[in-house]
Amino acid sequence: MRGIFRAFWNFLAIRCLRAALVPVMLAGLLTCLGTATASAATCVSWSGTPAVSPRASGNLLAATTVLSPCDAWAVGWGSSGGVNQTLIEHWDGASWAVVASPDPGTGANVLNGVHAISADDVWAVGTFSNGAGVDQTLILHWNGTKWTQVASPNPGSTASLSGIDAVSASDAWAVGQYAVLAASATGRPAALGTHTLVLRWNGSTWKQVASPNPAGGGGLTAVTATSASNAWAVGGFAGTGGTNQNMILRWNGTAWKRQASPAPGTASGLAAADATSASSAWAVGFVISGGVIQTLTLHWNGTAWAQIPSPDVGASANDLNGVAAVSASNAMVVGNYDTPGGENTLVLRWDGTRWVQVPSPTPGGVQASLLGITASSASDFWAAGFFQTATAGGALILHCC
Repeated sequence: MRGIFRAFWNFLAIRCLRAALVPVMLAGLLTCLGTATASAATCVSWSGTPAVSPRASGNLLAATTVLSPCDAWAVGWGSSGGVNQTLIEHWDGASWAVVASPDPGTGANVLNGVHAISADDVWAVGTFSNGAGVDQTLILHWNGTKWTQVASPNPGSTASLSGIDAVSASDAWAVGQYAVLAASATGRPAALGTHTLVLRWNGSTWKQVASPNPAGGGGLTAVTATSASNAWAVGGFAGTGGTNQNMILRWNGTAWKRQASPAPGTASGLAAADATSASSAWAVGFVISGGVIQTLTLHWNGTAWAQIPSPDVGASANDLNGVAAVSASNAMVVGNYDTPGGENTLVLRWDGTRWVQVPSPTPGGVQASLLGITASSASDFWAAGFFQTATAGGALILHCC
């Protein structure tokens, strides 16, 4: 996972798990704080401790969702017998426990996103493979008792989902990408082109919704919605000369349309987005400038997207993978940065004026990354990822305040 955002398409491959990843074991231990009392200004203390390890290897957590400090979910994947399997854990206020989840694929089963609407209405999305390089969209639903697979569209030859968000029990969005495959000289299928993929839940079925797709091909990594007429989807596309560039789409209640967004550096891509209203939203990812991978934060002020300066701690690589905003003056982003000694967790906090780095644990002090973040309140943030040392590893959950 070192250099997770070296290029946008590499990022998509990681989010959709088209190949095996760093062998790590599941972890996560959070303390249920009850009603949060810390103010946003004091939310600067991150902590996390390894816990259960249900798979033999290759386990990590890609995303979290939180209903309250005592009711949270984390999703990802792990490997057993060389096959990647879905991994879902629930926090009940006392401990994390693995909850059984379907694995329809014979080749790989991974979860990249999760969103909880209520205690008995939770969605998780990802992809599963038939073992021959052909992926299909995977959508799972929690009804308060068990996780079950829900039928989902699969346009093209291969498709995958990376993110999900919901406005209500009858209005949810899932995004990703799909491609048309053709036989190659090696006998393995080759993609003729990638396309943005947007699915919508209407309370009874998931249906594909038309979405813009640049000529060079594109994919979506995350979606955020504040109402039935306001949603954002972010990702990237292959620009002129194949250079990766970030992309932002907006749902206006009728159609998805591409929005102008800053394109700094020689390449860029967006990994996550979160909106608090129709006039305030964040999108984060990476930009390559001068051969250095740097953090990228974009903000929507109701009129236009603008780049907001953000710290770059690492000398060669700084990646932002997740964002959680609870108000105009309180947001957190997570990712990783490189040092000569390895990869470290990266947490930045928006105080209403600027982004500042917040100290965060790097278990083992060798390699760790945060892949997603969510919040249940202005002083209750939860982040998920993984860590790896010379002798052990584990997926990682960190809690702030």
